[in-house]
Amino acid sequence: MDQLNIQHLASLLTASEEDEDSGYVKRSGGAPDTQAASRMVVKSGADMQAAAPAAARAGPTPIWDDDEVHEGAELDDVDDPRPRPEYTMTFRQQVTAEDMFLQVGNKTPATASCEQLVVRVQLPGETRASTVLDVRQRHVDVRAERWRLSLFLPHPVRDKQARAHWDADSETLELVLPVSRELDALNF
Repeated sequence: MDQLNIQHLASLLTASEEDEDSGYVKRSGGAPDTQAASRMVVKSGADMQAAAPAAARAGPTPIWDDDEVHEGAELDDVDDPRPRPEYTMTFRQQVTAEDMFLQVGNKTPATASCEQLVVRVQLPGETRASTVLDVRQRHVDVRAERWRLSLFLPHPVRDKQARAHWDADSETLELVLPVSRELDALNF
């Protein structure tokens, strides 16, 4: 059975219930309607397809809009048994003397005025060669033999301009990600 036949059948069944023993259709009051069987018309599949609303033929509608689904959601593997390493995320902005002492510019201590996002990931027991890094606009994925970090970023970044530095002494990966912002009153 195709979808239209099932929908038509469901509409017939919800409008009235057929008594299996007598062949009568009961009304909501409980008394059988003896003339309902003569009023029923059986339609062919082509007739029902023509009578179906256009929305039903258009296909399923998506549950979420594209902007509601985070980039990298397919990368967030909850079944991965590797532990999550310790990490810090800090914002960095370029401040000049006139911003500090004269307060002439529009810089504020808020993250809206920051130009860079710095992520430091501690990976004890790992080397640079055993670490795999994937940076996207809204997601950072760090994989190593013993560790895995899937991190969604609070602001979009310019992933093509990202820089990474491995500190072998502290076994720390440092990512410097330029924040991608639209020009507004604070960011010009």
